[in-house]
Amino acid sequence: SEGIGDKGRILAVYCSQMDNKKYRSTIKHLIESPPGGIVLLPPTPQSYPEGLKAIAQRKIPCVVIGPVLKDAVLTWDRVITAIRIGAEKLCKYLLDRGYREFQLLLTIPQGDPARDVFQACVHQWLEDRGAEITGEYVFEPFMLPHLSDYSLEALVRDYKDFVSSLLTKGERLKMLICNDDYAALGAIAALEERGLKVPDDVAVASGIRGADLPFGSPELTTIDYHRELMGQLAGEIL
Repeated sequence: SEGIGDKGRILAVYCSQMDNKKYRSTIKHLIESPPGGIVLLPPTPQSYPEGLKAIAQRKIPCVVIGPVLKDAVLTWDRVITAIRIGAEKLCKYLLDRGYREFQLLLTIPQGDPARDVFQACVHQWLEDRGAEITGEYVFEPFMLPHLSDYSLEALVRDYKDFVSSLLTKGERLKMLICNDDYAALGAIAALEERGLKVPDDVAVASGIRGADLPFGSPELTTIDYHRELMGQLAGEIL
């Protein structure tokens, strides 16, 4: 609203709750009754190209907040993304505090450009400065069949169970970098359940700050992407 100012107004806000079926239904509705512009936050990488292609074919002005696709139909000035900047800031922060041995927990679905950017940036930044990544773990909760009924509590619980399984296998965690806050919260819960102290025994950091962390969540080293500013910028671009 701030970005648009007095040049227009928001007619409607749609939320698919990470449900691809609802997302496709919303895109269909927008195509049939095209607005003056759309700010799009696709729920999953699988739905991303489908929605963009349909919007582009109708020539509806659109700004995407999310990762850039290799075959994107939008020009670069209409995609707002901050994954690379956030990953670099996080790596610099941790290196400045003396950490040299890292483990990486990736929970962004395979095929999502955001995962490739985050993973490559963390590797490059740490390895170019003599640090070592001794473990890399992949868990993809977004591939689970009960996605449409997924809650943040369920998400954190699944992350906790996954990190618990790593500890049971004897994986040695020292400085665990998670790609988002919810994975980090699950990791902290798993570590504390084993009697490990965070950050004394194992440090945990997050590359993407969650919009609304549960009340009473532990303190967490994380990167704030200033979503409010991204929304304002999207309105200004439109």
